[in-house]
Amino acid sequence: MVAALSRPEQVVLAPQERAILMIEACANQIFKATTLKDVLLAITQAEAIALIVRKIEASKRVKEDDAFLLINAERQLGELRAKIPKKNAGKGSKGPVRPGPSKKETLAKHGININRALRAEALARVPESKVELAVERAKYKTVNGVQAELGIKHQTPWRSKDAVLAEDAIALLKECCKKRRPPRQDEVNKFELRLAALRVK
Repeated sequence: MVAALSRPEQVVLAPQERAILMIEACANQIFKATTLKDVLLAITQAEAIALIVRKIEASKRVKEDDAFLLINAERQLGELRAKIPKKNAGKGSKGPVRPGPSKKETLAKHGININRALRAEALARVPESKVELAVERAKYKTVNGVQAELGIKHQTPWRSKDAVLAEDAIALLKECCKKRRPPRQDEVNKFELRLAALRVK
């Protein structure tokens, strides 16, 4: 009778140990990321790991490691964003115009809005030691929580004066429709004055 071949015992890792290994692997991927596509893929994986960490009720240390992973991914995004060359040297500048898409167009192509890009770039400028301290102190171990601890707030995109006027006019019309009333004369006069001011060169 042929003796049965013995198989090596399979090592079964605890959920928290698996999470630690995933964090380490993702951190390595973030470190090697050289394109926006690479870093966005790493961010997606980091966010998935964050869901797992919350589900298994990991230790405080693992939660902090996971938060630092997410922050590093955003920092890498900010560093890559800062390296994207501008299309031109700015209004009134004598610098040459760079052919191809602008920085904003390049970011939009990858689904990155200007708010996130500016916050990621601001995060990338913070020394790593301060980031680590913010991760420890943050009440919520998330990107927003750590950014709030560092004082990095949402950036409001720049809007032209005519765009602001149009938005205010739409808001007034919505209010009038809701209350079923026509705009008052004083409200109309205010908009006419603002419109006249825009037309003055």
